[in-house]
Order: sequence, then C-alpha cells, then structure tokens
Amino acid sequence: MRTGTELGVELGLERPLAARLAALKSPERIQEFVNRIPWNHQADGPTAMSVREVLAANCGHCIEGAFVAAMSLWLAGHPPLLIDLGAARGDVRSEEHTSELQSR
Repeated sequence: MRTGTELGVELGLERPLAARLAALKSPERIQEFVNRIPWNHQADGPTAMSVREVLAANCGHCIEGAFVAAMSLWLAGHPPLLIDLGAARGDVRSEEHTSELQSR
C-alpha cells in the first residue's frame, strides 16, 4: 500500500511538499492549514494556480485553497471532492465560489 507522500509524488509534487500535505491527516488540520494561506490580491485579477504554485507563492483565491484542501484530503486517503457555486439569476456582481467537501 502506498503512502500519501508516495501518491503526492506520483501526482507531480516534490517529495517534501507531498510529505507536508500528507501529514495533515484530518479534515480539521487541513482546514487550519488552508486558513493560514493568505488571500491572493493580484492586480491582474483571479488566478488559477496549481497546488505547488499556491504553496510557493503563499497565497491563493478560493479555488486554489480548495485545490490545496482536496489534494491534502486525497493524500490522507479521503476522496478529493470539489463543489462550484455560481450566482443565481445572472447576478454578475456575485462571484463564483469553490469549496472542497469533507465527509466522514
């Protein structure tokens, strides 16, 4: 049986980064980790960085935080689930929001 770190390496993460995320064994620890990632205030607008890029830049938008959380859950042996919520009735002032889902 492969470890979370080995899975992370297979998915393209460097071993230290894979080990760092794999060490977050519970949804609570993963949420605490993601909550510490500062918000991305890029002047050019929203980005779509990979997990590796988010952790290197130490910032991210909601979709990027969801990617980090989903990857961490996957490495901990849970299914990586994401949900994308859009604005109702064409409300263009509201932005979409993406979250990762945790179940037990």
